[in-house]
Amino acid sequence: MGNYNIINILTFQLNELEHLIKKDSKRGNMIYNYFINEDNCKLLDYYKLQSYLTETKIENLASLKQINNLCLKINNLWNNDLRKLNPKKLKEPFVITREDSASSWISSSIDFYAIYISEFKFHYCTFENEKKQLILNKHKRYTLENISSKCRNLRNILTSFYPTLRVGEDPRQYLIQYKNFKKIEFTPRPYNMPEYELMKGIFNSHVNDCKFVFLSLDKKERQGFKNHIIKNLNKVENVQVLPKFKTLLFKIIALCNNNFDKPQLEENTPNKFNPSQFNEYTHNLFTYILNEYEKKGKIKYINIWYFLKKDIKDKTDILFNFTQEKYKIFVKREYGIEIKKFQKAEYKYLDNELGILQNIFKTYCDNLNRIDTP
Repeated sequence: MGNYNIINILTFQLNELEHLIKKDSKRGNMIYNYFINEDNCKLLDYYKLQSYLTETKIENLASLKQINNLCLKINNLWNNDLRKLNPKKLKEPFVITREDSASSWISSSIDFYAIYISEFKFHYCTFENEKKQLILNKHKRYTLENISSKCRNLRNILTSFYPTLRVGEDPRQYLIQYKNFKKIEFTPRPYNMPEYELMKGIFNSHVNDCKFVFLSLDKKERQGFKNHIIKNLNKVENVQVLPKFKTLLFKIIALCNNNFDKPQLEENTPNKFNPSQFNEYTHNLFTYILNEYEKKGKIKYINIWYFLKKDIKDKTDILFNFTQEKYKIFVKREYGIEIKKFQKAEYKYLDNELGILQNIFKTYCDNLNRIDTP
């Protein structure tokens, strides 16, 4: 499949999916699971879309607007209507039995779609044996929630390249979604560096959506909403993402904690530091340790403070001028992490964490062709 027709392919797939979803919803019960064979074509391939938009300047946005609107329709159907419907049940259970065993390998009383997709065709498996063949061979299972998330990713990519596509969208859809289900869909993944500017736009879009919801909620609901967003973002930070994207995630968390009082994310560049607290060498070291040290939560920041403050013997180049109280304020403001008790697990720190931090510091020094060791 070439990039040249990805727009047409996405338009076809989205029209087909919208038709299926509407047909099911009119019936009053839903088929929530899709078993897809993607050997000939990927379903809602936002990587192809991103590549195409990166390489191609589009003057007439009508085709992109159509994709964006179809994605929005599917998102709204999922957020507002579909989750309340019962799943469609089969008249007889669907069973696949292992050849070497009398026990069932797959057994379901819930209906599902089994589809072979090509560029401009969905071939639906209607007979039981055909469905079994697809499942036994190569396939990928999508839920309607997965499909809705893919649609949101497509919209994020489209509006990052062409922000005017967001004009006319009703931001109340996100408020309705949160009111009904106490969640907002956001499924970022580990990213590579060529995608940095694109993903910064997607994160900005997510912050603006969250800000609208936050300001629309009453005071009692706002804290719960903030906790939900921060919990999801911390899950993203726990996977292996590159340092620049971690910086963006930290910024979003800080904005959440600060009641979304800034309209856009700002990149945290190496030169943005208080010279009374850091010099450039120590700030770069602090950032390097933060990105390389895989400890999670507040203990990560506490251990870094002890290491920079107490455990580097040669402090010739080190300026780390933080009391514990000032450091608490700094960490909460910049990274959204609240430190209440400033205490490390002494034996764990000395036995395990100190050695890890020393190795990170040594690598940093080696990269600068230095021979300093703590």
